[in-house]
Amino acid sequence: MIMAAATLAFGSVNLFYSFMAVKAKRLFKSPNASTVINKTAGTIMVSTGAFIVVKT
Repeated sequence: MIMAAATLAFGSVNLFYSFMAVKAKRLFKSPNASTVINKTAGTIMVSTGAFIVVKT
């Protein structure tokens, strides 16, 4: 019984992860999403650099 419950629980979590990976793949393929992701990553890197400069 315990093995069946664990298999069901972990299997459903892995199924959810694979479903979300397919959705993310579709989202990241669009040119608009790539632009937003690149700008967000750039902003985070510049902000981190500025924080390090100010802190030291």
